[in-house]
Amino acid sequence: MTLRVETRPAQGKDRLVTVALVGLFLVALAVRLYLATLPGYEDDTTHFKWWTRLVTQEGLSQAYSGTYPQTYAIYPPLMMFFLKAVGHLYQGLFSPSFALDAPQLGFMNKGLGIVFDLLTWVAIFLWVRKWKGLRAASLAALALALNPAIIFDVAYWGQPDSIHSFFLLLSMIFLVDRKPAASWASLAAAALVKPQAWVFLPLVAAVTVWRSGPKGLAQGVAAGTGVSLVAVAPFLLHNTLPQLLTLPNEIYGAMAVLSANAHNIWWLYSPGPGLVPDDGTIGLLSYRNMGLLLLAVFYGFSLWRLRGRPEQPQILATAAFLGFSFFMLLTRVHENHMFMVFPILAVCMVSNARWRWI
Repeated sequence: MTLRVETRPAQGKDRLVTVALVGLFLVALAVRLYLATLPGYEDDTTHFKWWTRLVTQEGLSQAYSGTYPQTYAIYPPLMMFFLKAVGHLYQGLFSPSFALDAPQLGFMNKGLGIVFDLLTWVAIFLWVRKWKGLRAASLAALALALNPAIIFDVAYWGQPDSIHSFFLLLSMIFLVDRKPAASWASLAAAALVKPQAWVFLPLVAAVTVWRSGPKGLAQGVAAGTGVSLVAVAPFLLHNTLPQLLTLPNEIYGAMAVLSANAHNIWWLYSPGPGLVPDDGTIGLLSYRNMGLLLLAVFYGFSLWRLRGRPEQPQILATAAFLGFSFFMLLTRVHENHMFMVFPILAVCMVSNARWRWI
């Protein structure tokens, strides 16, 4: 009898907490769905509409066959696969002629990012719950779900940053769980959606060697290569691989500026309202090479600190630090390139109380 009296209030309190947490997740989703109905930043959303029509009507192999921006996409092939899936769904449900001005197309393209945003919440929740329990898992996932910058980027602006960030988070989770093949496969998927994810390759390689040895490294490289071959298969089959190989140069050449509205050290160096080209020099080094040198120094310091103790909290903290360093130190960085750091920070925050402030 005494046991019932003591547990009922506790059970009632837990139920209220659960309802409140679920309610917050639903609010976060509802806000995203509402913002997805708005036009957003029309230049970028229009580009994604063009690319969705291109790969839906012409095929994946023609994604890089024309001229930017209408008939040449400056995103890697796995992103084109996701846009093609959206395009076929849109064409089958709403517009057989593939009208570009229908609101459903913009909503569905934004919806793609929202879906991967939700998947990221789930990945954070499931992994943190395994280590820290239900309450910590809910708070970690909500740290991302309620972040206003994340909401703006995905739901209003319509950027697909949640897609590569989801695969990158999986790569880090598999890395700390000593699953090198899954980690490398996920990293390859992230980089084949958006190339900024490649900055994590040296970290993944080093930790794989330290924790899983040469065998783990071989497994990882094989898995990453396999994912990459699947992504480029349409170009191999249709003899358009030379067109795909022009993509790195096109991406590199897009917006060759010091800081594309990214508030990093290069924006501090030249904080004017305009976009300043990054073709200047500091002494003997170009701005671009100076940024690469600084990143190499920070990278080397991070791996030196991590070596010998690559455990779960240290690996995740190093990944977040390197993602932040990439954003702060390189030229040609856009404001939304910081996005991929936040899912990693969400799982970091439960490892160390100091991370909650960040």
